[in-house]
Amino acid sequence: IEVLNMRVRERDLSNAVTLLEGIVALNRKVLSLSENENLACGLAQISLYGGKYAADTERSNLKALYKVFIEERLAKESCISSATVADADVLKLIFGMGNKEAANVKHAIASKAYRKMLA
Repeated sequence: IEVLNMRVRERDLSNAVTLLEGIVALNRKVLSLSENENLACGLAQISLYGGKYAADTERSNLKALYKVFIEERLAKESCISSATVADADVLKLIFGMGNKEAANVKHAIASKAYRKMLA
């Protein structure tokens, strides 16, 4: 979030994306452990919804991180792959975003990329 708030011309967001990918990977590991009833009871989807992140300013920061994640993956892969969509859907759940909210972000990114391709 600190990187997003920097007032510089060029921001290096790769570190933020790497951390978000780590969160997605951790979530997958937690969910795989939750499937084994003998290992751990009560494990479920990681969520940042509520608490500190329930305030509107923090929710907008999470939304900005979600947007950066998709944009950086698009820039890296030159397309929105199925892996990117799957990881973005996991982040949506972690961040407590609604379907409509996430769809609006994805639509804005896809529209921007389409306009850039046409130019």
